[in-house]
Amino acid sequence: MDSKESNKKENRNDKDKNKKIILIALIVILSTAIVFTITFGIIKNNNKEDTIKEDEISYTELIKQIDDGNVEKIKMTVGSTSVKVTLKGEEEPKKGIVPSTQAFVELVQEKVQDGNNIELVQVKPSVFVTIGDKAFTLLPTALMIVLFVLLIQMQGLGGKGKVAIVIGMPKAFAARQRTEGFEKWMKNNYPDIQIIAKQNADWDRNKARELAGTWIKNNPDLSAIFCNNDGMALGVVEAVKSSGKDILIVGVDGIGEAYDSIRNGGLSATIDSFPRFKSQIALECLIRIIGGQDIPRVIWTPQALIDISNVNETPESIINWKDPEFEN
Repeated sequence: MDSKESNKKENRNDKDKNKKIILIALIVILSTAIVFTITFGIIKNNNKEDTIKEDEISYTELIKQIDDGNVEKIKMTVGSTSVKVTLKGEEEPKKGIVPSTQAFVELVQEKVQDGNNIELVQVKPSVFVTIGDKAFTLLPTALMIVLFVLLIQMQGLGGKGKVAIVIGMPKAFAARQRTEGFEKWMKNNYPDIQIIAKQNADWDRNKARELAGTWIKNNPDLSAIFCNNDGMALGVVEAVKSSGKDILIVGVDGIGEAYDSIRNGGLSATIDSFPRFKSQIALECLIRIIGGQDIPRVIWTPQALIDISNVNETPESIINWKDPEFEN
């Protein structure tokens, strides 16, 4: 009898170990997919010639032609940085990219008021483009929720348990997206996980600590707390430590103090968006736009789940980052 029970226990342990290996592999695959998308989206223009083609016009040249009164017509899609420019005396329009749609439209309107005869045509985007843009806008949030769910699975919460959400400012876009995304994902994929409480803590660490303390007292079987940012998550860590409970705590942003807390056994995980690499991607996009290159409407930036398994690894190794190579 003891032997059978021992075998059953070993089998369960093996299954749990296999599940964790699979979930870790999924996280690695998701992170790799993001980096691949970034690389493909931004660097795909490397195969193009460095010089401006005959049917293209750089932004600096476009502004010069506008100032000289040589532009007859500008056609663009609302919300898009791509424009088609028809110069006076030419039949075929030239393609161009503008850094900011709103600023460019205002510039053209000012020139028209000053007597510059330019026909500005703004076309509404197709429903397919609109849907696509919204989908890409929500993808980072969706990925963040997937990473959080994977962490829940790895920590043994499985498909059941009671969870609470600490929300940031009520009207903040990030707070709304992170909260709504989490709720919808859980409802559609893990209906047995109950969201028993959610409340704003206004991005404030002390408010989050007091809020978590109340939840823990009123819900002794609370399994996890998801916070809209790391600052509030660290406040929740203090409340959980004071209670002596074993509660999964996840934040968002990947700040340095969150990393330290994970190393010290406080915070369970954070979702890092790597602002250093995000700024590098933004700068590269700016350089390409100034150079007259066409870039995708939406650019993905990397995100990754950081927990005790990878907290001491370099960001480059976590997201498989490689610096872009530029050609003269």
